[in-house]
Amino acid sequence: MDDLIKEVYEYINPKPVSDTASVADKGKKPPPAKGKVEDTGPVDPYAGLDTKDYKELGHQIKKFIGEGDLPPPGTDLTALVTDDSLLVNLFIQKLKLTFPGEPKSEQAKLDEIRANILKEKEILEQLAELEAANAGADPKAKGKAPPAKGKGAGGPSGEEQLRAELEAATKVQPEGWILIDFPRSLEQAKTMERLMNNGFTCMVDRPKDQVQKEFEAWSKFVSPASSIAQGQEIAFNGEPFIYPSATDAYLFLDVPSEECVRRISNRKIDPTTNTVYHLEDNPPPDGDAKLKDRLQDYLGEPD
Repeated sequence: MDDLIKEVYEYINPKPVSDTASVADKGKKPPPAKGKVEDTGPVDPYAGLDTKDYKELGHQIKKFIGEGDLPPPGTDLTALVTDDSLLVNLFIQKLKLTFPGEPKSEQAKLDEIRANILKEKEILEQLAELEAANAGADPKAKGKAPPAKGKGAGGPSGEEQLRAELEAATKVQPEGWILIDFPRSLEQAKTMERLMNNGFTCMVDRPKDQVQKEFEAWSKFVSPASSIAQGQEIAFNGEPFIYPSATDAYLFLDVPSEECVRRISNRKIDPTTNTVYHLEDNPPPDGDAKLKDRLQDYLGEPD
C-alpha cells in the first residue's frame, strides 16, 4: 500500500524531466547548450484513461501526508492515512487503471481453458506421430514434424514449433493481484469487502431481526448440528457458509522478530550473476573459491 500512496502522490505532483535529470546528474558538468531545449513532462502511465477519481484521491491523501516532498524512505505512509475508506478506494482506482475494460466472465474463462486442453491434446498427438516417424526414418529427416492440422505441407511444422505451442497452451497465465501489508486490521478488511463487493456486510455486523435473536437463544440449549432456524429448511451441519468476496484469500504471516532478523542477516550476493545466497538456508556451493571472493553483503532491493 505504501507504493500505491507514493505513486499517486508523485502522479499529482509530477517533476519535470529536466528536474529529474538535474538530480541524477548532480555534480557533473552540464553539456554545452546548443540552443534552447524545451522542457518536457514525465510520461503519463495512464494516458488515455480517466484519472479524475484517481487524482482526487491523491489530493485527499496529500492532506494526510503533507505538502512538499514525500517523507524520507522508510516512513510508514499507510499509517499516516487514517481513513480506511480512502485507502481502499485508492486500491480500487489502481485496479481500474491497471486492468481497464470489462473483466472476463467465468464462462469465457472456462471456454479458454477447454480450448487450451483440446489444443494440448492435438499437439501431443502430433508429437507422438513425429516420434513414431523418427524411430525408423532417415536421420536427416529427424526433427521434421508432420504438417499441423489445417496447415499446408509447406507451412512451418518443426518439432521446436510444436513444443513452443505446447508450452504456450499449458503455461499458467497469472491473473489478479496481491496486496501487501493491507488490510492491517479486521475493520480495514470489512471496509475493503464493503467497498469492493457491492456493499457487502459481514453477517455478524448486520442488524438482527427477532427470528435470528430467538434462533441464537434457542441454539444455546440444543446441538448446533440439529438446530433449524424458524422459517429455514436447511439444518446447520457444521460446514462453514461461503459468502461472495472481493478476494480469494487473506494471508497473515505471524513470524517472530528474531526469525525475521535471522532471515535478513547473512545474505550475500554474487555481483556477477546477481544470485542471492543465505549462509544458513541457501549457502554458496563449496569448492568455488572465486565465487566466495566475489560475494558481497546483500542489502535488499533498492527503493
